Amino acid sequence: MIAGETEAILAKQAGEDNYDNFFGKRTKGRRSQSAIASRRAGRKQRRSARKGQRVQRRTERIQRRSARRNSPIRVMRRKRRSTLIRKLGNTYTASGGASGIGAQISAMTSQLNPSEASDTPDTDYSVSLGDSETPEKEAGFPKVPLIIGGVVVIGIIGAIALKKNTP
Repeated sequence: MIAGETEAILAKQAGEDNYDNFFGKRTKGRRSQSAIASRRAGRKQRRSARKGQRVQRRTERIQRRSARRNSPIRVMRRKRRSTLIRKLGNTYTASGGASGIGAQISAMTSQLNPSEASDTPDTDYSVSLGDSETPEKEAGFPKVPLIIGGVVVIGIIGAIALKKNTP
């Protein structure tokens, strides 16, 4: 209702013909059908050119990929890889699968009886390479405080940089 009253007021003040031009509908001018058709044709031509370029790039990419995949070195590697996997599969099935491998591992570990091993060395022989004394640790600056200090310094620098960047 308010829009209708506003329209009536504007029509009275400016006149009916001027009101139609108020929003610039008539001043813009109409395009001719030939101009619209030529613009559409140009757009269609540009689209087809871009599509042709895409198709050309795709064919070049496919050719490069096929040349790369069919190089003799890659073919040889692929063949070696497949034969290795085939041999591993044959070995796996020949050993009896997972249960056969588990049985072999348990057979090998049962030979190592931990109760027979002792912590004390035998006295009838000794094995050594040079000095029998263990070298003492050299006194120096401990590394743990150095690492912690570095982390703290980097954290402080990061906090300062963050405060400077925030408005």
